[in-house]
Amino acid sequence: MSEAYIVAAGRTAGGRRRGRLASVHPVDLAAQLLDGLIDRAAIDPALVEDVVMGCVGQGGEQSQNVARNAVLASRRLADPLARLHHVSVLGHDPVIMLEAPIPATAHALKKSGMSIADIDAYEINEAFASIPMAWLQATHADPARLNRRGGSIALGHPLGATGTKLLSTLLCTLDARKERWGLQVMCEGGGLANVTIVENLRR
Repeated sequence: MSEAYIVAAGRTAGGRRRGRLASVHPVDLAAQLLDGLIDRAAIDPALVEDVVMGCVGQGGEQSQNVARNAVLASRRLADPLARLHHVSVLGHDPVIMLEAPIPATAHALKKSGMSIADIDAYEINEAFASIPMAWLQATHADPARLNRRGGSIALGHPLGATGTKLLSTLLCTLDARKERWGLQVMCEGGGLANVTIVENLRR
């Protein structure tokens, strides 16, 4: 068996119901702990191969998920491309389901305190060509900022991976133009639509 050494130890603060930490997510606490341990041990973050972490959460979330997300939230272990500014899902008419991105966008902008003019690039899923066209007409968005690298008809609509393709394309577009804000919208079955607003951190 290989020898193991303890080079630093720490724990997050403990909270209580409706206490000062009630609004702080366990992932954020864990990320601060990881950053503090790296600083305390004076090690190169690139040498960290794995993070094993325990977490007791009342919401029933698996502790492995907290550890994974803590690595992503850590400023020392990860060099983030972008920050998720807003994520939401909105239900709309299940019969005319292709229009759901329109009210979903309005909802997301209102919740985030932004206007469509604040957004530098839009990725609107082109499940059908009519969807981004109707979205443009309803939102009065700038056509020059829409699907700059081509929509799903040109680039493909990968089953089970459309959201990943859209977000990757959006981040590459923002990075190439050194722009700040991006908005991604896609409709789903049953009249749903999800919206993600991201902030480019590498501009």
